[in-house]
Amino acid sequence: MAINPRIPTMNRPLANVEALVTVVEQLRQGVESLAGARGSPLDRAVTLNDLINLGLATEADIKAKIR
Repeated sequence: MAINPRIPTMNRPLANVEALVTVVEQLRQGVESLAGARGSPLDRAVTLNDLINLGLATEADIKAKIR
């Protein structure tokens, strides 16, 4: 899968507090990007509810596939 350069990547955490703070900040930025709270709206994640609301899937279809 290709990595979207507009969504922040994460460093591997090290065993010191400064490195852990950096990783937590990178996680926060990534979650905010995927949630649509930061960055381009075109980079936010599409949820199953989005697909249902757009008529591209039904709840029954999704439930049948995730069991």
